[in-house]
Amino acid sequence: IENNDTGQNSLLKDSELIINLGKWQNYSLSALIEETKKYSDAGDKIDYISKQFLEIPYKADTLIGAKDLQEKFVINLESVDCSTLLDYVFSLAIADNLSDFQNKLKFIRYKLGEVSFYSRNHFFSQWIKNNADYVVNISGNFKEAVCGTKKLNRKTDNGYWVDGLPVFEEEICYLPRKILLDELFYSNFKNGDIVGFTTEKE
Repeated sequence: IENNDTGQNSLLKDSELIINLGKWQNYSLSALIEETKKYSDAGDKIDYISKQFLEIPYKADTLIGAKDLQEKFVINLESVDCSTLLDYVFSLAIADNLSDFQNKLKFIRYKLGEVSFYSRNHFFSQWIKNNADYVVNISGNFKEAVCGTKKLNRKTDNGYWVDGLPVFEEEICYLPRKILLDELFYSNFKNGDIVGFTTEKE
């Protein structure tokens, strides 16, 4: 959390919370949220916020929590991966102020806002389902869509992608790559649309 006396960002640690605002400070992040309010279109708002993260480096494993490690609520704007970037941008887009950003982030990242390793949206399909108040999955709306049941969290060696979570089945609809690469198809996309990727691999 920003230390107002020094103007620098510090890392606050306690039993549940870790915050690193990176290049932002409390007032500048608040200003970013206020600035987004001039956009009436949600997609334009997400586009604007996303651009603020263009120089933020990629870093995996910035969240803390595992089967045998207590989950902590992490806000780390200094470095992001594809999942945390989505969490931060989306939460900033729907937040009323800085305090609300923290609250919204809990509910975007965790099912029902419960900060727990087992409630975290580890898979994008979970993220979509648990954020149905904000997003609509349109993947199956296209005639070119392919739908089927996929077993998630299973490796070919019978291991787990996320240790501590069971294998579970999910109905997945997707558009083949050749469709997405068709320039005529681009007209279906708008600012703020969120695109996930699936694979035929286990």
